[in-house]
Amino acid sequence: MPQFGWHVNIAKCIGCRGCEAACKQEFNLSVGVRRRKVVVQEGYTGGAGSEKPFTRFVTMSCNHCATPGCVPACPQGALAKDAASGYVSHDPAKCIGCKRCIAGCPYGAISYDAEKGKVDKCSGCAHRLTSSALPAEKRVPACVITCSSYALHFSTDLAKIDAGSFGEAQKKTGAPTGYAEIADPALTSPSVRFSNKRTD
Repeated sequence: MPQFGWHVNIAKCIGCRGCEAACKQEFNLSVGVRRRKVVVQEGYTGGAGSEKPFTRFVTMSCNHCATPGCVPACPQGALAKDAASGYVSHDPAKCIGCKRCIAGCPYGAISYDAEKGKVDKCSGCAHRLTSSALPAEKRVPACVITCSSYALHFSTDLAKIDAGSFGEAQKKTGAPTGYAEIADPALTSPSVRFSNKRTD
Protein backbone atom coordinates (compact mmCIF):
# COMPACT_ATOMS: atom_id res chain seq x y z
CA MET A 1 0.00 0.00 0.00
CA PRO A 2 1.32 3.51 -0.82
CA GLN A 3 2.15 5.52 2.28
CA PHE A 4 3.10 9.15 2.69
CA GLY A 5 5.16 10.22 5.65
CA TRP A 6 6.82 12.92 7.72
CA HIS A 7 10.44 13.59 8.56
CA VAL A 8 11.19 15.63 11.69
CA ASN A 9 14.70 16.91 12.36
CA ILE A 10 14.54 17.63 16.08
CA ALA A 11 17.95 19.31 16.10
CA LYS A 12 16.68 21.97 13.70
CA CYS A 13 13.34 22.74 15.37
CA ILE A 14 13.48 26.09 17.20
CA GLY A 15 10.05 25.78 18.83
CA CYS A 16 8.54 28.76 17.00
CA ARG A 17 5.21 26.91 16.62
CA GLY A 18 4.79 28.25 13.10
CA CYS A 19 3.61 24.79 12.06
CA GLU A 20 0.84 24.93 14.68
CA ALA A 21 -0.26 28.39 13.54
CA ALA A 22 -0.23 27.42 9.85
CA CYS A 23 -2.45 24.43 10.54
CA LYS A 24 -4.87 26.48 12.66
CA GLN A 25 -5.15 29.07 9.90
CA GLU A 26 -5.44 26.55 7.05
CA PHE A 27 -8.46 24.90 8.65
CA ASN A 28 -9.84 27.75 10.80
CA LEU A 29 -9.77 25.45 13.83
CA SER A 30 -11.72 26.13 17.01
CA VAL A 31 -10.02 27.34 20.17
CA GLY A 32 -8.29 24.43 21.91
CA VAL A 33 -8.21 22.25 18.80
CA ARG A 34 -4.74 21.49 17.48
CA ARG A 35 -4.06 19.14 14.62
CA ARG A 36 -0.32 19.72 14.98
CA LYS A 37 1.44 20.61 18.20
CA VAL A 38 4.99 21.21 19.34
CA VAL A 39 5.94 19.06 22.33
CA VAL A 40 8.62 20.48 24.63
CA GLN A 41 11.09 17.94 26.00
CA GLU A 42 13.26 18.93 28.98
CA GLY A 43 15.67 16.98 31.12
CA TYR A 44 19.33 16.26 31.77
CA THR A 45 21.98 14.35 29.89
CA GLY A 46 25.16 12.80 31.25
CA GLY A 47 25.93 10.80 34.37
CA ALA A 48 25.94 11.83 38.01
CA GLY A 49 28.06 14.90 38.55
CA SER A 50 28.21 15.79 34.86
CA GLU A 51 24.55 16.40 34.10
CA LYS A 52 23.73 19.00 31.48
CA PRO A 53 20.22 20.41 31.08
CA PHE A 54 18.56 20.28 27.68
CA THR A 55 15.41 21.62 26.08
CA ARG A 56 14.25 20.55 22.67
CA PHE A 57 11.10 20.65 20.59
CA VAL A 58 9.31 17.91 18.66
CA THR A 59 6.54 18.80 16.23
CA MET A 60 3.84 16.12 16.21
CA SER A 61 0.51 15.43 14.50
CA CYS A 62 -1.48 12.40 13.45
CA ASN A 63 1.11 9.93 12.18
CA HIS A 64 -1.34 8.19 9.80
CA CYS A 65 -0.09 4.89 11.17
CA ALA A 66 0.11 1.65 9.20
CA THR A 67 -1.98 -0.04 11.92
CA PRO A 68 -3.72 2.90 13.63
CA GLY A 69 -5.13 2.37 17.11
CA CYS A 70 -7.84 4.97 16.56
CA VAL A 71 -9.59 3.17 13.67
CA PRO A 72 -10.75 0.02 15.54
CA ALA A 73 -11.55 2.17 18.60
CA CYS A 74 -14.26 4.11 16.74
CA PRO A 75 -17.69 2.46 17.10
CA GLN A 76 -19.17 4.48 14.21
CA GLY A 77 -16.56 3.84 11.53
CA ALA A 78 -15.75 7.56 11.40
CA LEU A 79 -12.04 6.80 11.05
CA ALA A 80 -10.61 4.77 8.20
CA LYS A 81 -7.26 3.85 6.67
CA ASP A 82 -7.28 4.76 2.97
CA ALA A 83 -5.67 2.04 0.87
CA ALA A 84 -4.90 4.39 -2.03
CA SER A 85 -2.88 6.98 -0.09
CA GLY A 86 -2.18 5.66 3.40
CA TYR A 87 -4.15 8.51 4.99
CA VAL A 88 -6.13 7.88 8.16
CA SER A 89 -9.24 9.90 7.38
CA HIS A 90 -11.94 11.22 9.69
CA ASP A 91 -15.59 11.60 8.65
CA PRO A 92 -17.23 14.24 10.90
CA ALA A 93 -20.69 13.17 9.71
CA LYS A 94 -20.22 9.78 11.38
CA CYS A 95 -18.46 11.06 14.50
CA ILE A 96 -20.51 11.07 17.73
CA GLY A 97 -17.78 12.60 19.89
CA CYS A 98 -17.39 9.57 22.17
CA LYS A 99 -13.60 10.17 22.40
CA ARG A 100 -12.73 6.47 22.16
CA CYS A 101 -10.32 7.26 19.34
CA ILE A 102 -8.50 9.71 21.61
CA ALA A 103 -7.94 6.87 24.08
CA GLY A 104 -6.87 4.58 21.24
CA CYS A 105 -4.14 6.90 19.91
CA PRO A 106 -0.83 6.44 21.77
CA TYR A 107 0.53 9.75 20.44
CA GLY A 108 -2.12 12.20 21.69
CA ALA A 109 -2.78 13.27 18.10
CA ILE A 110 -6.56 13.62 18.25
CA SER A 111 -8.32 16.66 19.73
CA TYR A 112 -11.87 17.12 20.94
CA ASP A 113 -13.75 20.09 19.49
CA ALA A 114 -16.15 21.16 22.25
CA GLU A 115 -17.91 23.61 19.93
CA LYS A 116 -18.83 20.88 17.47
CA GLY A 117 -19.06 17.98 19.93
CA LYS A 118 -16.79 15.91 17.70
CA VAL A 119 -13.14 14.94 17.52
CA ASP A 120 -10.70 16.49 15.08
CA LYS A 121 -7.37 15.35 13.63
CA CYS A 122 -4.74 16.05 10.98
CA SER A 123 -5.89 15.32 7.45
CA GLY A 124 -2.39 15.52 6.00
CA CYS A 125 -3.60 18.51 3.97
CA ALA A 126 -4.85 16.13 1.28
CA HIS A 127 -6.64 19.04 -0.39
CA ARG A 128 -3.30 20.78 -0.96
CA LEU A 129 -1.57 17.73 -2.38
CA THR A 130 -4.18 17.33 -5.12
CA SER A 131 -4.86 21.01 -5.86
CA SER A 132 -4.28 22.06 -9.47
CA ALA A 133 -4.58 25.69 -8.34
CA LEU A 134 -1.31 25.46 -6.40
CA PRO A 135 2.16 25.37 -7.95
CA ALA A 136 3.94 22.03 -7.51
CA GLU A 137 6.23 23.29 -4.72
CA LYS A 138 3.18 24.32 -2.66
CA ARG A 139 1.47 20.92 -2.89
CA VAL A 140 2.60 19.90 0.57
CA PRO A 141 1.00 20.31 4.02
CA ALA A 142 0.70 23.88 5.32
CA CYS A 143 2.88 23.09 8.34
CA VAL A 144 5.79 22.04 6.12
CA ILE A 145 5.67 25.22 4.02
CA THR A 146 5.72 27.36 7.16
CA CYS A 147 8.66 25.66 8.90
CA SER A 148 11.32 28.39 8.85
CA SER A 149 14.11 26.15 10.14
CA TYR A 150 13.41 23.33 7.66
CA ALA A 151 12.93 20.89 10.50
CA LEU A 152 9.75 19.40 9.04
CA HIS A 153 9.53 17.56 5.73
CA PHE A 154 6.91 15.52 3.90
CA SER A 155 6.96 12.91 1.17
CA THR A 156 4.22 11.01 -0.60
CA ASP A 157 6.52 7.99 -0.37
CA LEU A 158 7.64 6.93 3.12
CA ALA A 159 10.16 4.56 1.54
CA LYS A 160 12.08 7.57 0.22
CA ILE A 161 12.28 9.01 3.73
CA ASP A 162 13.53 5.67 5.03
CA ALA A 163 16.14 5.69 2.26
CA GLY A 164 17.52 8.99 3.57
CA SER A 165 15.91 11.63 1.35
CA PHE A 166 16.05 14.10 4.24
CA GLY A 167 19.00 12.60 6.09
CA GLU A 168 18.91 10.28 9.08
CA ALA A 169 15.57 8.48 9.42
CA GLN A 170 14.94 6.89 12.82
CA LYS A 171 11.67 5.48 14.08
CA LYS A 172 12.32 6.92 17.55
CA THR A 173 13.18 10.43 18.64
CA GLY A 174 16.41 9.27 20.25
CA ALA A 175 15.52 10.90 23.55
CA PRO A 176 18.48 11.79 25.78
CA THR A 177 18.94 9.99 29.09
CA GLY A 178 16.40 11.23 31.58
CA TYR A 179 13.47 11.68 29.20
CA ALA A 180 11.06 9.01 28.05
CA GLU A 181 10.59 8.40 24.34
CA ILE A 182 7.28 8.90 22.55
CA ALA A 183 5.14 5.77 22.41
CA ASP A 184 6.84 2.68 21.00
CA PRO A 185 6.48 2.76 17.20
CA ALA A 186 5.97 -1.01 17.22
CA LEU A 187 2.47 -0.36 18.58
CA THR A 188 1.02 1.21 15.43
CA SER A 189 3.86 1.67 12.90
CA PRO A 190 3.58 5.48 12.64
CA SER A 191 4.53 7.14 9.34
CA VAL A 192 7.01 9.56 10.88
CA ARG A 193 10.80 9.43 11.05
CA PHE A 194 13.17 11.47 13.19
CA SER A 195 16.65 12.88 12.97
CA ASN A 196 18.63 14.61 15.68
CA LYS A 197 21.54 15.83 13.56
CA ARG A 198 22.05 19.49 12.64
CA THR A 199 24.05 18.55 9.56
CA ASP A 200 21.10 16.89 7.73
